[in-house]
Amino acid sequence: MPVKGYECRLRVLFAEMKLKDPNFKLETFAKKVGISRTTLYSIVNEKSLPSFDVAYTIASELEMRIEEIWKKNDH
Repeated sequence: MPVKGYECRLRVLFAEMKLKDPNFKLETFAKKVGISRTTLYSIVNEKSLPSFDVAYTIASELEMRIEEIWKKNDH
């Protein structure tokens, strides 16, 4: 279940990355942004929202804006 108020696009973005690079691993990405694999899975599966610092670091690593990854729902 998504965290109330936000839709996370990381699952789709990571699937696209895996298609482009079969060697892409969530574990490696988690290390790059300084969080555990478990924390990253929790964020990707919309069980929790990251802190601003983590969201900013993820967005920077993906070369995207935060609002391109986490979209605020209107409901």
